Amino acid sequence: VCSIIEGRGIASEIGMCLFNFKTSECLISQFADSQTYAKVLYRFNLYPPEEILMSSTAIDPAKSKLYSTIEEHNTYADILTTERKNFSDISGIAYIKQLSLPEDTINLLLCVSSKYYCLAATAALLKYIENSRDIFFTPQSIRFKYETCESLIYSDALTARNLELVTNILNSKNNNSLYGTLNHTSTPMGARMLKINVLQPLFALKNFPDVDYLISSMVKIPRKISTKCSEQGITNILLSKHILKVIKPLKTALEPGKNSLFTTVLKILSDTKLAFLEERINLVINEDISFQKNTLAMRNYRCYAVKAGFNGLLDVARQTYKEATNDVYELVNNYKEKYGIELKINFSHSMGFFLSVQGDQLPENELPSIFINVTRKKKLLVFTSMELLKWNERISNSLTEVYLMSDKIITELTNEICTHISILYKVAESIALVDMMMSFAYLCTISNYVRPEFTNTLGIKKGRHPIQDSLSLTETVSNDCYAAEGKSFQIVTGPNMSGKSTYLKQIALLTIMAHMGSFIPAEYASVRLTDKLFSRICNDGFMQTNMSSFMSEMTEMNYIIRNVTDHSLVIIDELGRGTSTYDGLGISYAISESLLSTSAFVFFATHFQELAIGLDIYPNVVNLNLAVQVMGIQFNSSSFL
Repeated sequence: VCSIIEGRGIASEIGMCLFNFKTSECLISQFADSQTYAKVLYRFNLYPPEEILMSSTAIDPAKSKLYSTIEEHNTYADILTTERKNFSDISGIAYIKQLSLPEDTINLLLCVSSKYYCLAATAALLKYIENSRDIFFTPQSIRFKYETCESLIYSDALTARNLELVTNILNSKNNNSLYGTLNHTSTPMGARMLKINVLQPLFALKNFPDVDYLISSMVKIPRKISTKCSEQGITNILLSKHILKVIKPLKTALEPGKNSLFTTVLKILSDTKLAFLEERINLVINEDISFQKNTLAMRNYRCYAVKAGFNGLLDVARQTYKEATNDVYELVNNYKEKYGIELKINFSHSMGFFLSVQGDQLPENELPSIFINVTRKKKLLVFTSMELLKWNERISNSLTEVYLMSDKIITELTNEICTHISILYKVAESIALVDMMMSFAYLCTISNYVRPEFTNTLGIKKGRHPIQDSLSLTETVSNDCYAAEGKSFQIVTGPNMSGKSTYLKQIALLTIMAHMGSFIPAEYASVRLTDKLFSRICNDGFMQTNMSSFMSEMTEMNYIIRNVTDHSLVIIDELGRGTSTYDGLGISYAISESLLSTSAFVFFATHFQELAIGLDIYPNVVNLNLAVQVMGIQFNSSSFL
């Protein structure tokens, strides 16, 4: 969920606050933006919100330019409004003092005390979450982060789509993207960190459960006690116990390493607070009880999680649960003996215990009338009985008593853990970082990758397209690339299917991988630090925005020209194809001259031979040509290499 507010001055000062319910992290930022609101759209691409909260003054008496821009580019979120008085910087400071982790509060307040707009956005968002979502948080349990855009490579949503950074253009469920190629992570946290780094690699040089989800679940305060809340509380404690247990082998694996990153992670994982939390959990929770993925096993473990002796009535309720469960198994055995059917007992969270049998195992190919709710799943018959339903109800009632009696003990333990929640945030981030780096390392072991250097030039020897390299069963055709201050504008020509588009995308993807800290598929690589990445890849028009191919081309190029810098990387593919040949050539020439006035590295693929001839007068223009070798020509048959 995101809230955003714009300053009333001449300059567009934007305050933004994003809250992630999966991780219970609150990201706040304040920045000056252009009239195209490029940075706002960039952050929406990086953290796609489900709801966008704005002030009611953004639409009354007329829609503001910011509101109209978000409305035009937004296809994924609901835009909501709230009263302007809810955007209060004073309330924002109060929320931060109340909810921020103790060790972060002082530094955070020093950083944002004069950032009135991001404080106002924070106040409005947290108030909205309390009022509309009915969610309240434990004091001093939320991790606030103040983020800036200066140290990150800026790339817009269209570039992320064109380069297939996270999703495949043809099939969004397909893993054939840069993220899918690099993703060999083992944890949800590592996968999330990798995805964020693919979308925002650094511009400046500098088998675990989902810990983030656990933290998010623990810091929320239920409005009233219920069976579901009590059940979730026990699950959180069992998950915490499991996490603290599996940290030990990771520490053992990191100890021999001398790398400064691993040393820092090892220091975090060796924090005395973790040992204290493990000790407190072991005082309350049975030693042989741990987190399980099996539904029935997890239900049994939740029932017997708290040690005996804490509550006499709790022990009685658990005995009732045990006896009722044993009676279910005894009932099923009686059915087997009475009807001569090989019944199998099953369990699901929604149905409880139920029965199943293979259809071909029935003596007369039909069930006795005592069995009800019969459904067929291929050759399997699934059913129950009235007596079994009664036992399920009895088990459910005894389990509810167990959960509610355990609630007070579990709540006290959870509150004690929440006082040290900051160390769990650090553990989650550390494990995610190690997981991502191990994914990069694994990729190097299965592919021929090389470590890139950072210089003032872009030089790649025998570079390969990373996605094609991972998919191809044969050796991928490699290409060299060299760009420097005196060769900053490169025109790429060649026939259709010669690989011009692939070559351009390869350069952009290898640059992103290098800035992420990953090795890249090449024999040698030298990369210049890039602050912005732009792409203009040919499309067939945007039906959803009611624009023609030519209009979309001009809109994208206008955006690039307005935002390009001397340290940008720009790739342009077949500009001017949406209009007549002469108009397209003239527009391409004019745009090329505009980009030539900067020191940005530009790779321009085109079929206009006249463009290459006309721009040859500029000393920093290089003409490249991709050749095609036609092999095995037959009648009505040819293949391209």
